[in-house]
Formats: sequence, C-alpha cells, structure tokens
Amino acid sequence: MYEERKTFDVLKGTVPDFANGDITLAYTIDGITGTEDFPTKESGLYGIKTECKNGATADWSNKYWGLINVKSNGNKRVVCNITFETNVLFRDYIISQVSEDEKLVKVEHETTEQTGENAKIDYRYTGSDPDNYVYFGCEEGCTDNNLYRIIGVMPTQSEINGDYENRVKLIKNNYYTENSSGLLTTSSTQYPGPGGKGYLWNTAGVNKWETSSLNTNVLNTIYWNTLKGGTINYQKYIDSVVWYLGAPYGPNLDITAEEYYISERGNNPGNSNGQLKMINNIGLMYPSDYSYSIEPTYWGQRIQSILSTYQTEAWMYNLDKKYFEWTISPNRGDAQIYAWYIAYTGSVSRMSTVNSNFYSYGIRPCFYLSNKVQYKSGGGTKGNPYRIIIEE
Repeated sequence: MYEERKTFDVLKGTVPDFANGDITLAYTIDGITGTEDFPTKESGLYGIKTECKNGATADWSNKYWGLINVKSNGNKRVVCNITFETNVLFRDYIISQVSEDEKLVKVEHETTEQTGENAKIDYRYTGSDPDNYVYFGCEEGCTDNNLYRIIGVMPTQSEINGDYENRVKLIKNNYYTENSSGLLTTSSTQYPGPGGKGYLWNTAGVNKWETSSLNTNVLNTIYWNTLKGGTINYQKYIDSVVWYLGAPYGPNLDITAEEYYISERGNNPGNSNGQLKMINNIGLMYPSDYSYSIEPTYWGQRIQSILSTYQTEAWMYNLDKKYFEWTISPNRGDAQIYAWYIAYTGSVSRMSTVNSNFYSYGIRPCFYLSNKVQYKSGGGTKGNPYRIIIEE
C-alpha cells in the first residue's frame, strides 16, 4: 500500500522539471509494510533499495537520507517503493556507499581470458587515505594488529568454473611476521624487508605459487591458524575462493593498472609453468590491487613514470614505513625465475625467487570475507574502523 507524503518533508531529493506532479512513496522494513513514521537516519543501519514504477527512476542517498536523481519518464507522478533491510551484508553496505564516497570507485574492466564477461565490474578504494579501515579477529580490546583495510568488493568464485559472487577483499594494514616456520630470514640492506627481515617467494627457486612454502606454510597454515583461537573462530569469516596466477610479462615493467589486471587473469603462466588459478583461503595482493589504489585519474598512466605520485596518492603505498613487499603474481618472459613485488620507491617490479636472503621481502596477508559477514558498526576511519559480525 502506497502512502503519499510531502516530498521535502521526507525526502531531500532533487525534483526535475515535472515538479507540478507528485512523488508517492511506500516503504517496507524487512518485508513488512511501514505504517509508522518514515525511518530516520538515526534509527539504525539499513540496506536500502529503491524501485520505481512506470519507467521512473531514482537513487537513494544515505548522505541526504532521501531520493536523488529522480526521473519521471514522462509521467506526472513518480511512484517508488523504498525497501529497508536490517542485518545488512557487509559487501552490500560497502557498495551502497559508492554514490557518497568519492574514494570508492566502480571499475569496469576489460574482458579477461580466465574470467570472460562474468567479472568485469568491481568496486575499489582509491586515493591517499580512504575510509576503508576494518577490525578483524577481535571483538573487544582490538589493537593495530587487528587492523585491516578494504581493497574493494570483487566478483569471485568459490570453486573453479563456479558462479561469481561479490566479496569484500581485505589486506592486513601492516606487515605480517611469525617465528615458528623458520622461513623468516634476514634480508639485505639493499632490498630490505620490514625490520630487516622477510620471506622468500618460493624457497624452491621456482615461481609456482601453489608449491611456495610462503603460501602453504606461512599464510595458509600458520597465519590461518591464528584466526581460529579464542571464543570466536574467525576462519568462518573467510571464504575459500579462486586466486588467479596468470603472469604479467616481466621485461616490460612500465605498464598500466588494467594491463596488470588482464595479465593476472590471462592464460600465460610464469616461467616455471605453474597453475593459472587455485582455490585458497589466504593470498597476497595482486600487482593490479596496488596499481588501482591510486586515484582513477592516473590509472591509464604507466606506473614507473609517476612513482612520486604513487608515493603520495596511493593508499596501499602509505604505510608508516615502506619496504620491499611481495605480491602473489609470478613473472614470465625473463631468463631468470621472477615474481612481482612492490618496492619502497613505489614501483611495481620483479625479482628472483632464487633461495637467497637477498630476496627476503615483506608480506601482507589478503583474503575475501564470507558472504555471510554483516556490517555491525563503525565508519571506516582509522579511529573508528568498521566492525563486522556473522549471525548464524
């Protein structure tokens, strides 16, 4: 049942040329038709969807708490239904902020060989310091060790050739180290890891991520098991998904964000002829994740030509201290066996996987949140990070 209301008593929308007509609204909360006062911004967090009749369109604005961009399609009266849903999935909440947050950007990619037409759109945080902080692995007494950042919302598969679903991708805010694997070694002063230590990409000296002890032991055993302790098993907050292992072409370092993205999801493996994709819980960032973390203005430029801009305008570079850091991607096209890394200069380059502490770099674990994860609280700032929950 629709209920007429005075447009600007309830809505902060923009009224187009047909202002002599009316906007008629109905609203539901969790499927129940609203009969009381229209929900306020302070009455709780909602997932909000807008559907208008007779070809009319309108967007919902959380900032103005009302309809914007109202178009009538020639009708004098615009009839819209506003659906409010509690227990908002975190992925949906993040996507809903695109129209409000200029640093959260919808990206339309080119088709890739591995993903085809199914994964062309994602949503990424960009710029020097977006509000994309989230606590993970804690309820009370959260510390900087529990601080992560949202790379974006990405279409992913939970199985090879499965359906694509949007999932939130996180990266640890700072470098991760542990002492039980025996794989953390002293790095060179010329190519330093955090605190002068780091990990080899693959101790076997090949660029097959699926056989890397950094992957199997450090990330998907030791780090993975740190998420299980305590009263809450945070492993259930993470989905096992497909990770792409296509290899960008090494001799040409001066490429764009989209060229990295296409290569990572392409059909060319690294020099060691490893897998092109695999199912895993924990990984590292892609070179394209780093490359897209700068403002969209710079996406079409060659990364090596604007390193000083990346140092100030790319949030994935802006750690308190910057060291050499591995990505998940192998390299192809060189005589030596390389993998891709991020340098303290801001560049994306490739380095040998030979077993030598000369190539011991830092790591920041990445993973995709389960689609059951819901928004709980917080505003995404470093002082007030997002908090998430799973309700069984």
